[in-house]
Order: sequence, then C-alpha cells, then structure tokens
Amino acid sequence: MLRATARGGTLVQVGNLPGAAAPAVLGDLVTREITWTGSYRFVEEMEDALLALREGLDLTPLITHRFPVARAEEALAVAADPAGGSGKVMLRLSDG
Repeated sequence: MLRATARGGTLVQVGNLPGAAAPAVLGDLVTREITWTGSYRFVEEMEDALLALREGLDLTPLITHRFPVARAEEALAVAADPAGGSGKVMLRLSDG
C-alpha cells in the first residue's frame, strides 16, 4: 500500500492488522514523506448493532453456515477459507 500512496500523501490503516508479521518497505515512509495513521472503525457501532439485534433485526439471510460448538474447529476453518464461499459462519453454543 505504501507504493500506491502519493509522495507526501497519507495512508490510513482502518481496523486491525493480522497477528502475524507482515512485510513492508518502511523506508518509503521517510523517503516519500508518507504519513501512516491508524483508525479504529468501531466506536458506537457495537452498541447500535446489539440494540438492533435486541429489537429483532433478522440476520438469517447473511448466515451461510451453522455449526454446533462441538464442531468449532471445522467452523473456524470454513470461515477462514477465502475460496469456501462463506459469508457469516454461526457457532451455536447450545442446542436451543
């Protein structure tokens, strides 16, 4: 992304980075005078989403897969597979 940023431009990193190391040519920050800033995208959105769910928002059309908690490892593998076509994978914590 640094190469796509104009000289003297600003790169805004939205959200979290992966937990693993990611290669980047950080020298470009200095030589191309790029400002790299982070922006966490959730402020009040979580409260708004929980309120909407409590009021009956139907998310059923978004859920592509459902797994019982006993199959959590499989559920995570499906969710992590970019070629698997999953949208939202639901993990059921109870039988009810």
